[in-house]
Amino acid sequence: MLHATVLREDLGKALELMSDLVFHSVFPQNELIKERDVILDEIMSYKDSPMDLIYDSFEEKLFAGTPMATPILGIPGELRKITFQHMKQYLRERFIPQTMALTVVGNITPARAVLLAEKYFGSGAFSEKNPGPATVTVSAPLSQPASRFDITEKRGTYQTHCLTGSAAYGLHDKNRVPLVLLMNMIGGPASNARLNMLLREKYGLVYTVEASYAPYMDTGFAGIYFGTDGHNLSRCRELTEKVTTQYTKVPLTTLQLDRAKKQLIGQMSIAEDNHEVQCLSMGKSLLSFGKVFSHQEMISQIASVTSGQIMEVAREIWDTSRRGTLVYY
Repeated sequence: MLHATVLREDLGKALELMSDLVFHSVFPQNELIKERDVILDEIMSYKDSPMDLIYDSFEEKLFAGTPMATPILGIPGELRKITFQHMKQYLRERFIPQTMALTVVGNITPARAVLLAEKYFGSGAFSEKNPGPATVTVSAPLSQPASRFDITEKRGTYQTHCLTGSAAYGLHDKNRVPLVLLMNMIGGPASNARLNMLLREKYGLVYTVEASYAPYMDTGFAGIYFGTDGHNLSRCRELTEKVTTQYTKVPLTTLQLDRAKKQLIGQMSIAEDNHEVQCLSMGKSLLSFGKVFSHQEMISQIASVTSGQIMEVAREIWDTSRRGTLVYY
């Protein structure tokens, strides 16, 4: 993915530069070595950030035996083997105009954007007609063998870090939006998220607690993270379990569900005020679904979620027989 934020009159220059990067990069060996060393340093820096490291370690265990278990930054030994030939081959195989998506957000007409795109990426490479979605094989991760584990590792950290979760729905699953809503209620960014209200505001047990959901093409990850003092770990896990269990057994009232939907829609609307975020989101949507969902379409998807769907996804995702937990101390 390449992206740039420029003045309107410099859009052509930005696209020309992107085109040059995609089609004419040379990867000098000395520059390749420098960038590789930067990435190796970044990998090592994760050891100083247990909150980041625990997510990578968790997914390695959750998706063990699959490509999903490989860290995004790579494995040091494999990184050292990469040459400029590998880089050029990757560009030739992946960055093909007919399979790429180009999104532009700004005060520019679609016709002008297409004209510039075709100038720098080839005639017919892009058009106003949306490309088809990426070809995927939609699996059913929740019906696959459980990846249950409960592991505690000594890392010498000041706080005790805990991450619990499971494999979740992919981008094309009908339960994706209900799970987004559920996770936002449990531990989203708002101060009124259930776990924030309980673990932090009521009992003062944690400084950070969050629930997150990352959907991929044919699977996903849903998890809850918190950092606490070691002697509070059991209490935090107990309270977290109480919250997740409640969503599996007690249906939301109409008022609760409506408020949760309104809050999620509000968060989504605020995010769209950031043009860079909007541009990246549009590109991801084009590649994943073959279209850009309008603001109203996204609102409709959220509005259609029912209390029954919330209970259904809660029971599947927080089923103790298939959930994993990783603790650093």
